[in-house]
Amino acid sequence: MSADGAALEAAYRHCEEVTRRSGTNFAWAFALLPAGTRRAIRVAYAFNRALDDAVDGPAAPDEKRARLARLRAGLDRCYDGGASDPLFLPLGDVAHRHRVPRRLFDEMIAGAEMDLDRRRYGTFDELRVYCEKVAAAPGLLCLRLFGCEDPAAEPPAVALGIAMQLTNILRDVREDLGRDRVYLPLEDLARFGAREEDLRQGVLDDRLRALLQFEAARAEEQFERSRPLGRFLSRRSRVCPAVLRSGYRAILREIARRGYDVFRERVTLSRLAKARAAATGWLRSWAPW
Repeated sequence: MSADGAALEAAYRHCEEVTRRSGTNFAWAFALLPAGTRRAIRVAYAFNRALDDAVDGPAAPDEKRARLARLRAGLDRCYDGGASDPLFLPLGDVAHRHRVPRRLFDEMIAGAEMDLDRRRYGTFDELRVYCEKVAAAPGLLCLRLFGCEDPAAEPPAVALGIAMQLTNILRDVREDLGRDRVYLPLEDLARFGAREEDLRQGVLDDRLRALLQFEAARAEEQFERSRPLGRFLSRRSRVCPAVLRSGYRAILREIARRGYDVFRERVTLSRLAKARAAATGWLRSWAPW
């Protein structure tokens, strides 16, 4: 193996280690993919992890913007063949091999940037733009890694990304408030007579329960719109989104089972519930959803 080849292999292993250390729930879905696809998607995950790390934490806003600027510069090197570091070297290889449009990475960076510029969303249409950047764009990237370039696959892939992000938003209401972020659309709060202060107090009355039930139904609608995605993918590839879809729907249903109480503690699935969700997704992957 040449020195360049050895460096690329080491960089791929670095991205695999980033994924392993993160403890992400995505890891068990990635493990079901063919080896080459699994390797590529771990690189994409490492890039997404770098975006999250760039904008989270206590650093000053100017430093966070500088971090995003460095990630944009890294992408420039990816696409002009000049990347050499452990993240962008394999990312450039993945982008070339799978013909990934640069715009998808740019959308992901723009989504991370929105977390620096906005802490509230007035309408669902505004929130949808955010969801499309931080969740749907990675989904479209995954389509490329799965070998799918059919434009008809994009709407259900976008719907799945939005559904997963809405589930995250619903589950993380309390944690986001701690960062002074409210992702629930303000128009929805007004519709149900709820105020931001009610969210902060976390007293689950009829107004808040109706609001959260409404948001859960919106996520469920997006999961249903994602249903056609499986028919565009090979069985080996569709097992990953099928397992993720099943797992996130299980979280949504656990929220409902707890009466939409997302304030007392973070809603998580037990190991048994995760295993059941994974098994359900795997079984459904044998046929288009």
